[in-house]
Amino acid sequence: MFLKQLTPREYVLQYVLQRFIRKAEVTATLVRVDGVSIEIPVLPVSLPLPRKVLGISVDIRRNNGSVSLKKISSNKYRLSFDLAGEIADYLTLSFEKGCEKDSYGRVNWRHLRKKIEFPEVDLLVYLFKELLAEQGLDLEYKKFEDKNFAIAVTHDIDRTGDDFVYRGFTHLYSAVKRHSARPLKTFFAAENKDFQVKHVLEIEDKYGVSDSTWFFLPRRGLPKNADYSMDSKFCRMALQLLFERDKGWHISNIPLQKRHLEKELMHLKKYFAFDGARAHWLRGDYDELLPLLEQLGIRYDSTFGIRDHWSFRFGTSYPFRFIEPKAVHEIYELPLNVMDMNVNNLVEFGNYLDRLFPILHATHSTWVVNWHPNRFNEDKYGSLSREAFELVLSKGKKYGALMSSLQEVGRLAGVA
Repeated sequence: MFLKQLTPREYVLQYVLQRFIRKAEVTATLVRVDGVSIEIPVLPVSLPLPRKVLGISVDIRRNNGSVSLKKISSNKYRLSFDLAGEIADYLTLSFEKGCEKDSYGRVNWRHLRKKIEFPEVDLLVYLFKELLAEQGLDLEYKKFEDKNFAIAVTHDIDRTGDDFVYRGFTHLYSAVKRHSARPLKTFFAAENKDFQVKHVLEIEDKYGVSDSTWFFLPRRGLPKNADYSMDSKFCRMALQLLFERDKGWHISNIPLQKRHLEKELMHLKKYFAFDGARAHWLRGDYDELLPLLEQLGIRYDSTFGIRDHWSFRFGTSYPFRFIEPKAVHEIYELPLNVMDMNVNNLVEFGNYLDRLFPILHATHSTWVVNWHPNRFNEDKYGSLSREAFELVLSKGKKYGALMSSLQEVGRLAGVA
C-alpha cells in the first residue's frame, strides 16, 4: 500500500520536519513553517563539500558550491544544497549500487565504498536546524516521552536448547574453539544454559528497559533453523516469560517468496500477534523483501543492518517508510545498528558509544541493538556478550536514553 498524495521527495522533507514540534507544510521544493518559506533546490550529485557537524565530517554531494541558507525576502529563504536529495540517497541505499553481495544477498562491511558509523542523516537534519537558527528560526525537537533519544532493544531467539543433540554439538564446537572443557562439563551435567530469557529480562529490569522486542524463529522441519518448535518445552516457557513484551517474526531460512512467507506467518500467528519482522541471518534484498512483507500485513521491518560491523547503513535508524522511485509505502524500516557478534573488544566498543550517544542525544535520534539470548550462556560463549549488553544499557541510562521496543520507538517517532 502506498501513502496517498505524497511523492518520494515530499515524503523525505516531511520526514525531516516530523522530528520537530512545529507543524510544517511541504512541497517537492518548498518547506513552510510559521509563515516562513524555505526553498529546497533540486540538484544533481557534484563535487562533495565536507561539513563538520557535531564533530563528524559529512559529505554534501548535492550542492551548488556552498552549504548555507540565504535570506531572499522578509519571509523567504533559499537553501544552497538539496536536503531532500541528500537524505533520499541514504534511505534508498544509493551508496551501495554495484557493491558485491554474498550468497544471502547481504552487503558486508569490507565491500562498502561508503562506511557509515555515525547517523549522517540525523546530522544533516541537525545542520538544517542550525542553519535556520542562525536566521532566527528556531525549531524544537520532539522527545521520546521525556528523553532526547531512544534505544530499541531487540533479541533474536534462534536457540532455546530444546534439541539435546544440537545443544551437545554446539557445546563441543565451543570447547574446541575456546580450548576449554567448561562447555562440555555443562553439557554432560544436563544443564540447559542456552535458555537465558529470564536472565536477559533481569538485566533489562536492572537498567530500566521498559520493553523490548523478541523475534521468534519458527521451525517447521527445515534445515539450518531453530533448535525448538513453537510447542516445545523451553519455547513455551519463553512465551510465558515474554507475555507482556513486544514480539516479532524472525523469518527462517525459507525462500523469500510470498507463498513461503505467508505459510510461515500464518503458522507463527497461531501463537501470538505481531506487527514486525526480521530475517534470520539478516538475509535478503531490501527492495524485494519490504514490498512482500507489506503485502502480508507486516507494518515494520528491522532486518537491514550490516551483519559484520556496527553501522548506520541508511545513515539513520529513525524509522522511515520504504521508498521507491515513484512511490512511498506504508511499511517502515528500523534498521539494525549493532548486535552481539559485532563486539570483540569492550574498550573499543565503549569508546564508540561515548562518541555516538552524545550525537544521538543532540539529534534526538534512535539506535537499534540486537543481542541473542542464547549467547548469554557464559559456559559456552564467555562473558563478553553479557558485558557488552550491560555496557550498552548502562551507558544508555547514563546518557538519558529511552530504552524500549521497536514498536514503542516507532510509535513515539510518529510512524507506528
